[in-house]
Amino acid sequence: MGLTFLQPAFLLGTLAAAVPVIIHLIYRRRALVHRFPAVRFLLLADKRTARKFRLNQWLLLALRVAAILLIAIVLARPHMTGSAVQAAAFTPPQATVILVDNSLSMQYRDGQETRLQRAKALASRLVQSLAAPDSAVVLPLLTTDEAANAPVSLSGDRVALQEQLVALQPSHATVALPGAFQRAFTLLQESPMPRRRLVFLSDLTMHGWEDFHLSRLSVVPEHVTLHFIRLGGPQRDANALISDVRISEKPFIEHAPLDLTAVVQNRSAAALHNVRVDLLLGSNLVGQQLVDLGPDEQITVPFRIAAPAAGLHWGEVRLEGDGFAEDDHFYYALRTVTPVHVLLVDGDPGTSLFDSEIFYLLHALQPRGVLGRPLFYPKPIPWEGLEQERLSDYQVIALCNVEALTPQVRQRLYQFVVEGGGLLFFAGNHVDPVRYNAMFYRSDTLLLPLALGQPTQRQQDQALTIATVESTHEALATFAGAEALLQRGKFYRYLTMEGLNTVPGVRVLLTLQDGRPLLVDKDLGRGRVLFFAASADRDWTDLPTHPAYVPLIHGLVGYAARLSAAAQRPGAIMPEPLRLLGREEDDDTTVTIHTPDGQERLTRYTRDGTLTVASYASYTVPGIYRLTTSAGTDFLAVNGTRAESNFEKIQAADLQTRWQPLSVVIEEEEALGQAAAGSVLPTRELASLVLLTLVVVLAVENVCANRL
Repeated sequence: MGLTFLQPAFLLGTLAAAVPVIIHLIYRRRALVHRFPAVRFLLLADKRTARKFRLNQWLLLALRVAAILLIAIVLARPHMTGSAVQAAAFTPPQATVILVDNSLSMQYRDGQETRLQRAKALASRLVQSLAAPDSAVVLPLLTTDEAANAPVSLSGDRVALQEQLVALQPSHATVALPGAFQRAFTLLQESPMPRRRLVFLSDLTMHGWEDFHLSRLSVVPEHVTLHFIRLGGPQRDANALISDVRISEKPFIEHAPLDLTAVVQNRSAAALHNVRVDLLLGSNLVGQQLVDLGPDEQITVPFRIAAPAAGLHWGEVRLEGDGFAEDDHFYYALRTVTPVHVLLVDGDPGTSLFDSEIFYLLHALQPRGVLGRPLFYPKPIPWEGLEQERLSDYQVIALCNVEALTPQVRQRLYQFVVEGGGLLFFAGNHVDPVRYNAMFYRSDTLLLPLALGQPTQRQQDQALTIATVESTHEALATFAGAEALLQRGKFYRYLTMEGLNTVPGVRVLLTLQDGRPLLVDKDLGRGRVLFFAASADRDWTDLPTHPAYVPLIHGLVGYAARLSAAAQRPGAIMPEPLRLLGREEDDDTTVTIHTPDGQERLTRYTRDGTLTVASYASYTVPGIYRLTTSAGTDFLAVNGTRAESNFEKIQAADLQTRWQPLSVVIEEEEALGQAAAGSVLPTRELASLVLLTLVVVLAVENVCANRL
């Protein structure tokens, strides 16, 4: 409670009040007295007049001293605070919008409390200081679209205002200053009160101010006072963060070495030493490093661990805590698988392995992966042995030039694919189109993507090559930008396929120079079926002798086994919306999303051109979100925005420029904190009242001076 000054330095001007006193004392020196009897009676008569003259001189001196004091006080901009304000009934009522910055940067801790907590405490004191006729409203800087459209109004109900403060929570939303200030100004414009004020409590970091100017606001109320309270000081705050986590060398095979890289940044003007970086898999610490960071430096921190057992996993990379904990951790998720077990069914075994139908296919699947672990475990069998195999032991089955299968085996194959298995057909001399259509196309075991036509034979010197490669397809992604590697193979014989334009869901991956499809793909239930119109060996093509054969087979088998899922799972950065890709059959199905804080959200897959997507942006907190779809369960790693990680502050001169022609009063939190515990933010400016008093004093002084 009491009087405060926005510019207390001008109070030094009160020392000038001594000048009239000094002048008065100088002229007060007594002159030498010479007594003349002739005038003695005249002096006695004028004694009463002299007393009155001296009284006027003292009054004139007091007025001049008061005038100098009032001038200094006006320049110091006095404000009445605390309960004294409530007693100041002579001041006109005021409408106040208290705008509290709840962006993520306000979670910075200078001590025990975050800046947002301190801002809410200051706002609470301001609410308590409201006079009876005053009205106010508390607004968050960032809010949801639903909350932004909800009706709000100025009110003098302190209980309701305190409830608004309690409900105010930190937000990961994108900082949009024009919208927030426009909302506040609209409320002030609609207020009938003669005085209007906007109080903005913020750390005033530069983010969000880059393209702001008052001219962007369509509504600016008259006679508005802007009062900005900065929390945390004008200097740039130190901060280190993790901006990304990358996992390379997919697919991720269980127990194989797994390389993770964390991207760590220093967004500070000073170097940081011995910063601890922890790698967690689940809740287990699996790696730790100490790093040094120069000013504004970004580095990569590598980790190598053993991939966990097959399944879905999540983890986290953490930094040793600093003032801003929101960007000190980064969540990731991954899926690991066992090596793919592939059953190679040989329809023409031959007298030796070299002469068999699967020789090149078997050797293409046997090389070890880059990380020294096999990606595939192929098992060759003659076609007669397929009936004795337990198909559930394999992820992919390749039928290579198989002449025929019994109805029981065909039914088991069909069930294998529907339940998620992959099936590859390779043509050959034993594949009769009529028999195959009867077994696999015009039957209850519809496994062929298209009906087969008669084979086409070409002379050696008229062999065809591959004309188009659908390298955007997952199975052929290895050849993106290197399609020519596949186009070197020659094809002397191939099966034609019919009904391409009439059968939905069939994708052509490779075509020959005559425009006929060479490789087609179709989903069946949860599984996939691919048909290659040439042989797997050199009988119909020389492609197996070319370097492109190995990556081609790896791509086809990996696609059929859905190895692409053995990778880093989808990630999102709040508040950016995420597009979840689904399958064609997922259209109009529901995605159930379980958030880390226990909530359940729903979204739906819809068609967007050729894609099936589900959009999601209803994040609650950073962490691991569990997705449940018709295809199964998946993880979504959601991390907080890094846009708020730079704590460079906007300076007062720049802020004044952006608000021209309005004037902004900028105060530091520390200056307010030095006041007594009962003090509150300045709410009643007395400069106009003091100025009016000054005018009255000068007028009286002028009258008194003229009468002397």
